[in-house]
Amino acid sequence: MRSIIIDGFSNFDLENIVNNAPFDKIFYIGEPSECLQNIPNVVCYNCYDLPVGIYPHNFFETEPLDEEIIKKFYSCESIVMKMFERNDFWFQASFNQRKEWYFMHLRYWYHMIHIYNCVCFMKSNFAHEVYDYVIYAIMKERGGRCFFFSQLSFMNRFILEEDIFTYPRLNEYLKQCSFEVEINSEVRKYLEEKRLPAKDTKDVFQVIEKKRGIVKNQHKIITVYNKKYAETPVPGETYYFVALHMQPEMTTSPLAGQFVYQELIIELLDFYLPNHIFIYIKEHPAQTTVGRSFDFYKRFYNRKRIRFIKTNVNSRILADNALAVVTCTGSIGWEALIRCKPVLLFGNFFYETAPGCFLVKNKKDLCAAVKSISDGINIDKTEIDLFFQKVYNYSFFGYVDTACASLLSISEEQNNNNVLNLIQEKIYRCFNTTGSYYVN
Repeated sequence: MRSIIIDGFSNFDLENIVNNAPFDKIFYIGEPSECLQNIPNVVCYNCYDLPVGIYPHNFFETEPLDEEIIKKFYSCESIVMKMFERNDFWFQASFNQRKEWYFMHLRYWYHMIHIYNCVCFMKSNFAHEVYDYVIYAIMKERGGRCFFFSQLSFMNRFILEEDIFTYPRLNEYLKQCSFEVEINSEVRKYLEEKRLPAKDTKDVFQVIEKKRGIVKNQHKIITVYNKKYAETPVPGETYYFVALHMQPEMTTSPLAGQFVYQELIIELLDFYLPNHIFIYIKEHPAQTTVGRSFDFYKRFYNRKRIRFIKTNVNSRILADNALAVVTCTGSIGWEALIRCKPVLLFGNFFYETAPGCFLVKNKKDLCAAVKSISDGINIDKTEIDLFFQKVYNYSFFGYVDTACASLLSISEEQNNNNVLNLIQEKIYRCFNTTGSYYVN
């Protein structure tokens, strides 16, 4: 027997996806779907139930956890205990409640994946809802294959990847792409537009958030931040620009690893940057008290070299005037690189191997990056253009996040067909009739 876990794709042709899957059993996680209820080999789970530990009635028939299994996934536990913060928009869960839910996720999926020989996990986004990250961790430990569709803010495209942190498919493509690459007119126009002088416009994130809707009970802290802690830039100061991420979000949990605690980034910069360099920190304008407290600002407010910057100051101008831009995975990073500004990346994202991007995991990485920047690193515009053309060539036009649908000139039917064809050609074809798989 071979099984697959499919998570998401609720707005696509689920019946087609399931009926073409070359597996004996299919576990589907998503919004309640009537079209799958009568297919014998499909087990459906409500994606709104799983995050709070609502599992099928046969949960206690699964094999319990022991210390050996729990120890295998300490790293996973470290990530997801913070990830549970996503639920705080609606209710607060204690540490013990989070732990109980985590053990439920681990127990259920460890048992099901092993008993039913799950060899594939496919999701319409990166894993970031706790239960899916647990599935991902179990699959990686077992040697199964994971396939994640991920929407890029770059040119409204998306990629297909097999690992959240290492981007093996993209990086292998970039390594093999040694042949001459021609910058096409669409990419050239896009890059040149990104290099135009800054202006006050809403970024893609703000447009998408407006379409998704606002959580009713969220309470913003931006007013207090701007009034009590933030200031305007001081002319003539030399600084690194830290663009804080809105939290909780997938961009930091899990993509930033342990740097989901963004205070760790600020502490490292404050300790290792040369004394004459300031640290400008700008809060995300959509941040709420979920994911950030006033203690965060209090912690750094009296540090001599640290300045919190008002949210109405243009981030593009702050980035252009900085020695370097600091982010976990933000779009401000790749946009800065396009303008040949060095970037310190404290997470993993598609542009981590771009010229001028320094991937920072430890103090050694940070010190090496700071030295290169202080020595006057030269980022070649042509090399940057080539990198983003390669990303364009590797990625796919369309959307897997339906909130992005209105941003693209593609019909729902065509986009649906494109995604279905990719699933068939790039994922299902990896598995042959004997139960093994080959790399496509």
